Amino acid sequence: MCSSDLALRRVQDQMAKIRTAINYYENNNKMDPEERRQRINELQTTYDRVAQQGYKIAAAAGISR
Repeated sequence: MCSSDLALRRVQDQMAKIRTAINYYENNNKMDPEERRQRINELQTTYDRVAQQGYKIAAAAGISR
């Protein structure tokens, strides 16, 4: 397994954890709606940054999507 494989696996794991957190907040009706929306937006921004890192790693490894 090469280093790009491990890096992409880490990116995939991070994205899955972030997605799980987003789903948690989307389904949590006990929170204040504004606080919940703010947290989801923060997580979505983090998710997007992690995805961009994944694209950069894949491009450097010569993997096209």
